[in-house]
Amino acid sequence: HKYIAHQIALLYQCLNQTRGETRPFKRRIETMFDKIKGVTESKTQPTLDEPQKRWLKDITADVADLILTCPPTIQEKFTPIYKALGVNS
Repeated sequence: HKYIAHQIALLYQCLNQTRGETRPFKRRIETMFDKIKGVTESKTQPTLDEPQKRWLKDITADVADLILTCPPTIQEKFTPIYKALGVNS
């Protein structure tokens, strides 16, 4: 997916705005972002390898799980992240 690095950057920015519990996710993104960006910028039809796909699925699922375990009043603050992940709030 040509724009996956941009979507990951959007997720990172959303996490950056929330602070607190999301800090470990930011570190995980920082670890993989340059590799994924390199793949998406190096080809006309970029494809992530299986470990990168698994990482992407894992981090989005983990962020969604964290958000969904928060009380409703806290979940409202995560609306931008819901949108970035494609989760229905």
